[in-house]
Amino acid sequence: MPKLKPQLLLIALATILISSGFVFAVKKILTVSAVNKTASLAEFSPLIPTSSAQADIPTEQIQKLQIKNFKNGAKSIEQDIKVLKKQLSALARRKVAIPSFSPEGISNNLTKLKTLIKQIKAMQSWGELNVLKREMSEPMRQLSIDSHQVEVLARWPDALKLLNQELNRLVREVKRAKPIIERLFKKEADLTDAYREFDADVNKIKLTLAEANTKISAGDLEAAFSIIEIDFFDQIDNVEQNYRSIIIISNLGRFASYLKQNITTSQNEIKSLKKKGIDASELQDLLSHIKTNGNDVLALIKAKPIDEDAILSGIQEMDELKQDFSDKVSEVTDGEEMSWGKDGSFFSKTELSSKAVEAISWLQKQVNWTASVPVTSMDVPSSETTLTAPQSGNQSTSTPSSATPATPATPAVSSSVSAAPASPAVPATPAQPALTADTTVPSTPTNLTANSSSSVQINLAWTASTDNVGVTGYRIYRGGVQMGTSNTTNYSDTGLSSLTTYSYTVAAYDAAGNVSPQSTSASATTQALDTTPPVISSVSVSLTSDSATITWTTNESSDSQASYGLTSSYGNTTPLNSSPVVWHSVSLSNLTGGTTFHYKVISTDGSGNKTESGDATFTTTSSVLPAPSFLTKWGSRGSDNGQFNSPFGIAVDASGNVYVVDSHNHRIQKFTSNGVFTTKWGSSGSGDGQFSYPFSIAVNASGNIYVTDDNKHIQKFTNDGTFILKWGSYGSGNEQFSSPEAIAVDAGGNVYVVDRPNNRVQKFTGDGTFITKWGSSGSGDGQFQDPRGIAIDGSGNVYVVDSSNSRVQKFTSDGAFITKWGSSGSGDGQFFTPFNIAVDASGNVYVADGYNNRVQKFTSNGVFITKWGSSGSGDGQFSLPRGIAIDGSGNAYVTEADNSRVQKFAP
Repeated sequence: MPKLKPQLLLIALATILISSGFVFAVKKILTVSAVNKTASLAEFSPLIPTSSAQADIPTEQIQKLQIKNFKNGAKSIEQDIKVLKKQLSALARRKVAIPSFSPEGISNNLTKLKTLIKQIKAMQSWGELNVLKREMSEPMRQLSIDSHQVEVLARWPDALKLLNQELNRLVREVKRAKPIIERLFKKEADLTDAYREFDADVNKIKLTLAEANTKISAGDLEAAFSIIEIDFFDQIDNVEQNYRSIIIISNLGRFASYLKQNITTSQNEIKSLKKKGIDASELQDLLSHIKTNGNDVLALIKAKPIDEDAILSGIQEMDELKQDFSDKVSEVTDGEEMSWGKDGSFFSKTELSSKAVEAISWLQKQVNWTASVPVTSMDVPSSETTLTAPQSGNQSTSTPSSATPATPATPAVSSSVSAAPASPAVPATPAQPALTADTTVPSTPTNLTANSSSSVQINLAWTASTDNVGVTGYRIYRGGVQMGTSNTTNYSDTGLSSLTTYSYTVAAYDAAGNVSPQSTSASATTQALDTTPPVISSVSVSLTSDSATITWTTNESSDSQASYGLTSSYGNTTPLNSSPVVWHSVSLSNLTGGTTFHYKVISTDGSGNKTESGDATFTTTSSVLPAPSFLTKWGSRGSDNGQFNSPFGIAVDASGNVYVVDSHNHRIQKFTSNGVFTTKWGSSGSGDGQFSYPFSIAVNASGNIYVTDDNKHIQKFTNDGTFILKWGSYGSGNEQFSSPEAIAVDAGGNVYVVDRPNNRVQKFTGDGTFITKWGSSGSGDGQFQDPRGIAIDGSGNVYVVDSSNSRVQKFTSDGAFITKWGSSGSGDGQFFTPFNIAVDASGNVYVADGYNNRVQKFTSNGVFITKWGSSGSGDGQFSLPRGIAIDGSGNAYVTEADNSRVQKFAP
């Protein structure tokens, strides 16, 4: 008999991997070492001095070898320069800006390298080699940095595209998580905090990528990668943690029915074994342990905080018990199988794509490389102890002795240079006499001057230094960093930025590599050249009743300002924000509500070039009216009269009686307008007058009550709870429901039902005869994504809360689209999972804005009027407002699922 699969453990493990595959890949990437992109520099490095010790002068033979190797290294650098130029040309064709880490710019650095390479090709002496070694150091370092930066600029768009694909996946997961949260909430597994953090971190990831893209566009790779390394990966970790909690608990909720079904099946099979005279007492004990263990796991769903480790441990223990049970069945039945029902995969496994892993791997390498930019000190020559003279015998590069006599041994330069044994046929050459080292440094250059000749060039001049042997040349330092050399007492620094002050010093060196102290500094400021104004784009306005925030972008860093007024003559100008930025924002305050204003935005770059947008207009929203005032409240968590367990829907009849859907107590409670308990009806079940998590309630003009619940039907009662009739069944056809979430009745007694998972509205007569329907899944006009609330005004217009689309849609009584308003957010007129809606006698619309913990009030066409509420349990505060109703006097009644109470507000 084959062993049972560890199905319960696989449920949890699969759900954890939904997002942890992504995080695991990212964390693995974080261990990747930095990539050294200086292949040619690495090849060149044995020829570059790294020690401050003064060396003895090597033999003529070794000098020639080093000169030859140095020239060969220069050829490799020429190839790198050609590659870099091709990359620069490709970026120029794409119109990508090429800022540089190099102080003098990429172009000037390449020019220096070309000049130095020419000198290397022409060099003949040991003294020239020493000088050129040092002069190549900083340009080579800059070549390495610039090559890396150019590659980043070339590959970043593709990497960003792949990262945004992962972001879009997370956004889809946010939407998928909403119904899961709602379903779990009905089972008292409250994961709303995890969902809020999950949603917030997804939005943060989006902003992080946008901010990093802005930094890279501005050439600030270090800041961009710092943002990605610190924020992006941390936020991914947070998303994984919260979504993991949601998915694990969701799957375990479904596991309840799976456990019950298989326990029953196993008990029946044990009975069958007993009838055959088989002793099944041990099987009975094992099954009892499995049942107890399974119930313990299910109990963890309601535990706060959620202990994921305890859940996994419980599942593992139960899986081991199941295996013991399986083995015992096989033992007592001589191989008979004991089959548990398949638990299935409730959620598909999603992982980061291989292309996205590659993109993030590349990105992390850039983070590490940028954090460890190679630094080479070239101030003093080193001993050449790492160089080895050619040897005979065991060296593959030596000439066979049979063809040519072996070269005589040369005295060792140091202990690391091995001398070749002399050939017996050729007498040894006498050792060369030691040369006296030159240790005298040149005098310090004096009278350094700096003068700007253009916007990109500064000319330097100084008085010559003296030396005991002779000055070979001068090193030029800008801002304390060597950036060039000169064989004369003049130097022109080119490729500079306009209107920028640069500071210089100069030091002399001789043929032995002795370097003088640096001269006193001289400074100059380049002239202005830029005459091209910035280009303004992406202008947008965010509005309230008395303020406006205008944002825009420019193609170069510039300041920010705006003019505005009631006409195109404006008359008002905002204070100047002189910070040079490419993303701009200015705020206008003390505006008049419901008024049209003219405006234009203004930006000036660092060279004084000014640009203005064309004239545009915006209209402020209507003035905000005072919010309704708190009157009274009633209710607490429990099952006694006047207590609630997650109150959802609420309705008020013509006499002011208040009806509350007490969802998790599976009943309806009736109160006076001030909260005095009157009566109740309902219990858990599917019979007439029974409920399974009732959702919504409505009252017609005659005082009859309509209630929706998870039994997939509508029930009608008298106002004291006497059952009248019901209609509906599970499905997607006419008069069928997947989950009848909300209900409303018009003045003619017609009943409108929001069928949430089917993303539609159905209309019936008061006795349940189907009339019409409208809606489908989507975000277009007349389409829905998780509709949750519905209300009818005095003219018969229908308002539907389109929850996942974060909006309200308005229709005629037959479903013809009229208008819509709202978007995702926490600003005025924005929503975060709106649940329900109500309309007063004047046609004003009230929306219970669930996760924003507030109520918003609008005109019948969606113009924002006012709002009230904040997160909390005080008077006028809310914790998950679910239902709202307005009585004939304009008083508003709001239910709160988390606070288990009703609050009443005056208009």
